[in-house]
Amino acid sequence: MSDYKLHYSKDTLFKLAEKGSDDAMYSIGYRYLEGIGGLPKNSNKAYEWFKKSADAGNINALNMLKKTPIMTIEKQPVISSINPVNIETTERPYQTVTPEISYASGYITLTSSLIFLVGFIVFRYRFLKNREEKFNNEIRVINKQINTLINQHIKVLSLKYKQTVIYDDYGNVFFDKWVLEVAYFIKHVLAKQVEIRILLEAEADIKGYPNRSDIEKRIMNVVQLYEQQRNADHPKNIDVELLSPIEFEHYCSDILKNNGWKTRVTKASGDQGVDIIAKYDNVNVAFQCKKYSSPIGNKAVQEIIAGKKFVQADIAAVVSNSRYTSSAKQLANVTGVYLLHYSELRQFNKKIYLPNGYEVTH
Repeated sequence: MSDYKLHYSKDTLFKLAEKGSDDAMYSIGYRYLEGIGGLPKNSNKAYEWFKKSADAGNINALNMLKKTPIMTIEKQPVISSINPVNIETTERPYQTVTPEISYASGYITLTSSLIFLVGFIVFRYRFLKNREEKFNNEIRVINKQINTLINQHIKVLSLKYKQTVIYDDYGNVFFDKWVLEVAYFIKHVLAKQVEIRILLEAEADIKGYPNRSDIEKRIMNVVQLYEQQRNADHPKNIDVELLSPIEFEHYCSDILKNNGWKTRVTKASGDQGVDIIAKYDNVNVAFQCKKYSSPIGNKAVQEIIAGKKFVQADIAAVVSNSRYTSSAKQLANVTGVYLLHYSELRQFNKKIYLPNGYEVTH
């Protein structure tokens, strides 16, 4: 491609040449010929790389071979002295050129030139068309690789997005940790593909190819689209029993969001046993989520009581996929802690709703 000698380092060019890129071979030969791009001026080396590129089908390299000689010293032929006695002095008569012959010769020359020009134009068009198709195919292959890898890891990326994007109590959103997570994904997942790694290691953006910024935006867009589709299907297509504890926390948070709550999952910061801080109207609720196969006991109730005080919430609740022990229910009744099954979250706002202007006393 025409941008090789402008955008790639010599190391990158040699890597591409090893993979069979005729454009990279041509660019290496050109640098040796001119002594640029970190390569010394060497006509022999230039000739060798032009020949490799031409053998691979590069037209530009074939043209350069015609005007790039091999710089070797050849033995000059010995010219014998001329004996004046041996020189023939017989004169030959000049050929008489008539106007008809002159006009015919000029016509033939003009026709040949036109045929050559038309042929060159057709050849040039086909060459540029083939190069454009090759360029577009390379872009399609790289984009397909990127999209495939993102889709393969979309579930993890979505979870990481929820865990790292922080919403503070003032309505601000912070993406700092998410940006680091995306950089990690690009380095340790996408860059394992040779084509993508070479693209990311290029010294400058190559026109038409996706750059790092494009890839970061694509990951964000795919994750957000995945979340929209997931919320549209939520919760009918989700088997809660297959969720991990962290996924269960986000699942409960999504149920609350879909029913008008403002929620924040606090697992990353660890707010003293509080997994979700949620607000409905003027009521703040501290939730602890328990994804267990066995009954939930007193410990969960005690932890959420402490967590409620720590985050200064109005109400404390434990939500689980399992049932609760008798002692847990007794302690919850005395302390005012709600013990919920996750299916009760959709209607929970009706249980704790307080009108506007009502102040909760602690």
